[in-house]
Amino acid sequence: NSSIGSTITVTPTYTNNGVICIGQPEQFTITVNPSAQVDGLTSLNTILCDGEFSPVYTFTTSNTDGITSYNWTNDNPLIGLADSGSGGIPSFAVENTTSSTISATITVTPSYDNNGVVCSGLSDTFTITVNLSAQMDPVDDIVLCNNEESSIITFTTSNTDGSTTYNWTNDNTSIGLGASGAGDIPGFTATNPSIVSEGALITVTPTYENNGVICIGSPETFSITVLSEIVVSGTPSDAVDCDNPNSGSVDLLVSGGSGSYSFLWSNGADTEDLSNVHSGDYTVEVTDSEGCTAQSGTFTIWRQDDLIVDLQTTIDPNCIGNFVSQINDITVSGGVPPYSINWSSGSVSIDDNTVMTAYENGTYTVLVTDSFGCQVETEIIVDFDELGDASFDFSSSGQIDCGISIFNELLFTNTSSGDYISVTWDFGDGSTPVSGDSVLYTYSHSGHYTVTQTVEYSYGCIEVSTEDIEVSDGYDIVLPTAFSPNGDGMNDTIRPVYSCLNSIEMFIYDTFGSLIYYENNVDLTGWNGILKGKEAENRNYLLVVKGVTIYQEEINRQGVFTLLR
Repeated sequence: NSSIGSTITVTPTYTNNGVICIGQPEQFTITVNPSAQVDGLTSLNTILCDGEFSPVYTFTTSNTDGITSYNWTNDNPLIGLADSGSGGIPSFAVENTTSSTISATITVTPSYDNNGVVCSGLSDTFTITVNLSAQMDPVDDIVLCNNEESSIITFTTSNTDGSTTYNWTNDNTSIGLGASGAGDIPGFTATNPSIVSEGALITVTPTYENNGVICIGSPETFSITVLSEIVVSGTPSDAVDCDNPNSGSVDLLVSGGSGSYSFLWSNGADTEDLSNVHSGDYTVEVTDSEGCTAQSGTFTIWRQDDLIVDLQTTIDPNCIGNFVSQINDITVSGGVPPYSINWSSGSVSIDDNTVMTAYENGTYTVLVTDSFGCQVETEIIVDFDELGDASFDFSSSGQIDCGISIFNELLFTNTSSGDYISVTWDFGDGSTPVSGDSVLYTYSHSGHYTVTQTVEYSYGCIEVSTEDIEVSDGYDIVLPTAFSPNGDGMNDTIRPVYSCLNSIEMFIYDTFGSLIYYENNVDLTGWNGILKGKEAENRNYLLVVKGVTIYQEEINRQGVFTLLR
């Protein structure tokens, strides 16, 4: 462990010419230095954490003399130490900027200097191991809704070896999370009983362990904000506009949450306030910018039923008085009572104005107004059929002076007033009644008949008109039963009394059947009682008359008459 020396004595001997000469001895010294030596370095093996200051590394030797110096090399400068140096290694801040543990081998070579001689010794080594710093990846700030179930908050590290554990603290337990814990934060129910957002600061300290060394990392923080509950209220306005059934609205008021909202109404609208909607029940889901939702209660928008005027009309005919009235009775429903009822004209009931009686044709209106001012106007068109009186005329196609006869075609003409529906004729002779305004009829038998005209009007009114008609045979002929041809100017001739004959012949026979007088003339003059220039005797005679009527009917009449002077 120290230098050793030896003195060498050298005695010279000179031989010459057979003579040996012993010289003066000379001495010198041989000194042997010990090898340069450094004490074992294994005790210097060190495991450090990134960022930690190393100890001072001092090298020693067992040599007891001379001067021992040391030179060292570092095979991994990434640990924060230079790649070489001399002497001891002072404390330094170790580094590890990689993602796993790194080591450096420090080789120390000793040099021994003594008696002016420098001796190198064998190198020795030790290792410096640098663990990673305890590290955790950043955690984004978290925003939760009130009463939301959070997800597990998992902590991670970019370190690829060793083991990293985490301890965390929470500065606001009112959010529903405990004050502290280890490892990942389990899911929890976020709570916020206040009307403003509640925030908590979570501090997480990572611990890295490797090679038996624990490294404490820098804490990481993140926030958990629990939003206040979204509160939804609103004021509905009923859809009472008279003309617009979609006049309802809801004025929405929202508070809480993140303060920026979107809306989805049950009818599909996405506006904050609901407008221009019909009656019904509406709800809205409000979502804030963080996705928190709240469901409103039900907003009910009311609308009055439509104002309806139901009109019932009744025709009230007065067949005797020949006039008609229409009773107009309205029933009002819907809207909002009470109602105001105004008729344009007509006779209106006093009680509630719901009944109006119209006596004339025309257009009437009724205006109904409810208490909200909503109005319905109903138009009523009154168009009565006019009642009237039955009447008729008739005329003959025959000769006027011949009267009405069985061969005479009669024209019956309706002259009734008003708006009649039908006219029926009964000619009083047992024949089937006929209908029509103007009808032709011919009687087949002479006699006295009553013609009945039945006129049907609307509303079931019936009017009747009658007229008596005398129907003859179509001609007239009367045979006298006596005459007195005494020259007094009265009843001096005998002839038939007749009418409506186109031709006529008269024959007079005596009681013996002898023709004593004959005349053929439309205008007969008659027999004057002169027979062969002399006055005929008073007695009975036979008068025979033959003729043709204006209807070409041949007639024969005969009768006995008496001549009296």
